[in-house]
Amino acid sequence: MEYGPPMARYYHAAANRLPEFSRDPAQRPFMAKSTAIVFALLVVAISVTCWVKALPEYNKLKQIEAELADVQREEHALEQERRRYELEASALKTNPRYMENRSRDRLHLYRPGESVIKLD
Repeated sequence: MEYGPPMARYYHAAANRLPEFSRDPAQRPFMAKSTAIVFALLVVAISVTCWVKALPEYNKLKQIEAELADVQREEHALEQERRRYELEASALKTNPRYMENRSRDRLHLYRPGESVIKLD
């Protein structure tokens, strides 16, 4: 026995072998090209259909978001007004001078000897 590099064996394929076993690049038939075009058009048509169906919903979403922003602004304004009323009620309960000044302003009262200047 001789130890050395293995001998290369070459196998020659028959000339009439099947095309799927060929080393040559496969050529696509004409129908394959038209099928790819039809598939691409189908994908485009489905995409356009989805977009057209989603457009009214997107507009509705934008309208709802605008309404939400309006309501949040109104809620913030009402919260500030509520806070102002709470502070005024607290001042009326705890500060007698504030209560006296408020009642004098509303009822147009003044003490004898006071000069009152009213600005509109």
